[in-house]
Amino acid sequence: MKKIMLCLLTTGLIFSIIGCNPAQKNTTTSGSEEIRLKWIMPGPGEQKDSPKVWAEFNNQLKAVKGFENVTVDFSVIPSADYKQKFLLLRAGGENIDIAQTYTLDFVNEVRTGTFIQIEDLIERNAPNLKKSMPDYMWNYGMVDSKLYLVPNYQQMSTPIYGLRTPTKLAEKYLDTKKMEQVFYSNKNLSKESYDVIEEYLEKLKANGLIGLGINNMGLPVAKGYEQIISSYRYKITEDKVTVEDIHKSDEYKLYIKTMSDWYKKGYIRKDVLSAKREDDNGKENGNAIWFDQTWKGAKENDTKKYGMDITVIPMQDYYFIPYIAPAGGNAIMSTCKNPDAAIKLLELMNSEKGKSLYNLLVYGIEGEHYTKMGEDKIQTLDYTGGATSSAKYGLWKWVVGNASMAYDTQSDTEGWKNYIFKQINEGEGTVKSKLLGFTPNLKPIETKLAQVNTVATEYSGVLLSGSLAEYEQHYNSFMEKLEKAGNNEVLNELQKQVDEFMAKKK
Repeated sequence: MKKIMLCLLTTGLIFSIIGCNPAQKNTTTSGSEEIRLKWIMPGPGEQKDSPKVWAEFNNQLKAVKGFENVTVDFSVIPSADYKQKFLLLRAGGENIDIAQTYTLDFVNEVRTGTFIQIEDLIERNAPNLKKSMPDYMWNYGMVDSKLYLVPNYQQMSTPIYGLRTPTKLAEKYLDTKKMEQVFYSNKNLSKESYDVIEEYLEKLKANGLIGLGINNMGLPVAKGYEQIISSYRYKITEDKVTVEDIHKSDEYKLYIKTMSDWYKKGYIRKDVLSAKREDDNGKENGNAIWFDQTWKGAKENDTKKYGMDITVIPMQDYYFIPYIAPAGGNAIMSTCKNPDAAIKLLELMNSEKGKSLYNLLVYGIEGEHYTKMGEDKIQTLDYTGGATSSAKYGLWKWVVGNASMAYDTQSDTEGWKNYIFKQINEGEGTVKSKLLGFTPNLKPIETKLAQVNTVATEYSGVLLSGSLAEYEQHYNSFMEKLEKAGNNEVLNELQKQVDEFMAKKK
């Protein structure tokens, strides 16, 4: 009798273990049983024609082999509310199958069991998914060396910042080739970089054409660094990943010294702390120099935007792909009853087989929400750029899946997709982060990190503006308070984690 009871208990334990593993659930998509998948994502919210488009999506989905009995229930939550709403739904035990991770604390959610591992699911059910994007992309789905996320493949590089100035001033007083050469040859923001800018400012002032001077917002003090978290960064040009607080770096010290000097010389407006400086970009007698993100077509777009010819000089000649995914991705919840079906749906939204369904979900129905301008280009009918809450329908292409499959729209520069996905994301000159796949554990330092960030908020803004004539005293006080807040402890912990990660890569 004891042997029989032991056998039953052992068998029950085995069934219990299998039942608790989400990856082992019965998840066929080809049988007769109806499967419903709930997919939540941030976006413009539910719009007037959302139910109509989602019904059409499900009609077309059922025509795809293997999805005859699958229905997707969508929930698009305004992005500003998404994280809070997600946490409420999760806490309330809401049955969610797929969740977009943009704005969520993805790593923490993984470590608390919110999402399931998907490597085996992909191998079993979605053999083409891994081929749908470059190999490096899958690092964005890794936490503690395990895969939990299908990353959204879109524009992956950090912005290149570029100097702007009215062309009528540049043609007379600026050696654009020299400035470009200086910017490109200096991997960090150096004295030579400041000198070539000041040479131009000096000429403008001497000729009474400086206007409101330089709007130094956006001048990339951390050029050549990758951000790890908050103000903690490392120089991407160095072989060893050495974590620094940017506030203690030579580049930051040079920046605040230079800005203070320029303020005294009249190159920075006196009301710099109170003025909305961006309002005076591209205006007659406005800012003589300002900085902005610089992509393909920047000169043409800015010339149109400001109604005057604008000269744009990029401050670096390479693109950089960081270790943090800018658009998150889609993960399968531990509450998912049909993870096999869920991963197959995500494969569809990220591979050529599902291109028409992907574009239906993003842009809606042809003739009602967009018109065709070419084989792969459309004109959206009631919004331009990103879809809005007031539009009849439209989602953000980078939220849904693989944006390389998205139609170009009237707001896209000619050749935009080739530029993004071939020249930037897969280009030979593009630099990729040494920390791809790194997931810092902030738990040991979260209190000190919050304290450090509070101090930085208090001190850094006024230093960056340049408005302090005697900036050294303010800076020294800043450094003292950073020390007391626990800056060294944060640095040491991050360095330790980075070193461990780099050692495993070898």
